[in-house]
Amino acid sequence: MIDRGSSYIQFKGLSDGTLNLIIRHRFEEEINQFVPDLKQEFQEKIAQLTAENRQLRGKLNHLSGKLAEHLLANALRGRRKVWLTDFFPDAPPQDTPFALVLVRERVVVQREDGKNFELDVVADSDDARVLLVEVKKM
Repeated sequence: MIDRGSSYIQFKGLSDGTLNLIIRHRFEEEINQFVPDLKQEFQEKIAQLTAENRQLRGKLNHLSGKLAEHLLANALRGRRKVWLTDFFPDAPPQDTPFALVLVRERVVVQREDGKNFELDVVADSDDARVLLVEVKKM
């Protein structure tokens, strides 16, 4: 019921509720007048876990997007000539492929109103064409 903590002089109780029940049973007379509000305690714990779950899902989605950007940039870097339809099936047909010379990730561009905007993948071609990609998780 009691485990060692992070060092030999620290101890912690099990967090599964067993220790809480034993202490309540053992010291029943001392806490007899105290009636715990278990419903409220559980609702607070559920709210805390829900908030933590939302936060972790947000971090996961953010990292998934960054990974997708990086994988797309690496796939583009691995090819000398790229047809848009190889990566984007709905892209309009083109006469010549992109002959990529430079592929960059997370390029910051300043808009006319002064705010910064981030482009996920920017690929420059040798014939002055530029491929701009905004990656979305779907």
